[in-house]
Amino acid sequence: MQYARLAVVNVLDHLWAVRQLLSVVDELPLFAHSTVARVAAEGAAKVAHLLDAAADYETRLLRIAVLVRDDAAQHVRAAHALPASLPLNPAALTRAQRGEAAVRDRIARAGIVEVSGKTGKPTWLEMPGHARVPLKLQLSRLVEERFPDLTNMYRHTSGVVHSAPWMLADAVTSSPFDRDLRLSPDLLDLGASALISVEAAGLLATTYGAYYGHDPANAAAAARNTRRRAMDLAMTEALMSSGGRV
Repeated sequence: MQYARLAVVNVLDHLWAVRQLLSVVDELPLFAHSTVARVAAEGAAKVAHLLDAAADYETRLLRIAVLVRDDAAQHVRAAHALPASLPLNPAALTRAQRGEAAVRDRIARAGIVEVSGKTGKPTWLEMPGHARVPLKLQLSRLVEERFPDLTNMYRHTSGVVHSAPWMLADAVTSSPFDRDLRLSPDLLDLGASALISVEAAGLLATTYGAYYGHDPANAAAAARNTRRRAMDLAMTEALMSSGGRV
């Protein structure tokens, strides 16, 4: 539960950042909003994955075990990457390794076992007689499962995160033959980030509502209404700017 709470705080922090980025019309970002909205979507998808009310207790326990196990392993890798000359290096690595050992011990004592695949490497975590989940969490697939209507928008944010020219070029307003490079925020990209953020907030609300036994209908309706108002406003502005032609 602590892991889910931290993820929620991270999502809320990024939702706040999206609002800040998009609230000053004269200072709109070119690309940063896409990166921030992407983090919000991924975090919300993780929370929904961990607290999925449709999954049984054993499956939810295995899912959190996978993430905690991976988190401990990443901590060890980060400690290994510290410069050898750093005075804190030995202690940091020791703490990380002890932490990973403690996590694996807790997982084993919970009756969870590692199951190897055809290659002989651990592939699954399993509670014998109950459930099994893969050790590798495909985050992009998870986001697409939780936000089926936003798949294309989410994939576009990847272009910004990885500085892909096909995506960054949306902001270019100058000709390839111009000496100077001129850029302007792409309105479709700005709208996509806003929509992704609204959906991320809605998913958090419905997930927590269902997990704690509340009817998530009100939260889902609020998200739909916010999305509808945003689309109505966008269409109105488009009509006004085009003189009534779309």
